[in-house]
Amino acid sequence: ATLSNKPISNNATGFIKVVAGGNSGQLIMYYFPCAKAGASYYQRSFYENSWGAWNDIDVFNSGWLDLTLNSGVNPFNEEQKPRYRRVGKEVFITGVVKNISANNTVIATLPANYRPSKKIIIAVPSTGERFSRISILTTGVITYEQIDEGTPAASYWHSIACNFNALHVGAFNLFV
Repeated sequence: ATLSNKPISNNATGFIKVVAGGNSGQLIMYYFPCAKAGASYYQRSFYENSWGAWNDIDVFNSGWLDLTLNSGVNPFNEEQKPRYRRVGKEVFITGVVKNISANNTVIATLPANYRPSKKIIIAVPSTGERFSRISILTTGVITYEQIDEGTPAASYWHSIACNFNALHVGAFNLFV
């Protein structure tokens, strides 16, 4: 049988489940595509005699992954080594780095599907009372900049902990 009115327009197979959602005839319809990754499903509601739009419910959780640092940049220590993860469309980065001795040093590059949809600038703590920031570009490149006077010393530590909503990360191919 052909599944009509599914939320995605490719030839993916899947199944639909409809559940009563209230005492006035409201319904919730779920569409679960058959996919190896299993990273999302779709949902819409029937309310006041009409169906709403399909919503992509992203349930992907990568778990923590080690962030590969650019040559010369090192983890501050093993307990605070840089890592990243994605839960749904939210990306989290944690860790502390050292051996940065110039502004605009490239720390690392996030892989595709973990990148922001626009440039992000985040204030981060560093050794002492220095004002610093990291920038995360749409290419995934993470750079460091000390904002107060002077340049960073290689012995300084720099946090890269942050999180952001990467709205475009639904680019995983679920139908491979």
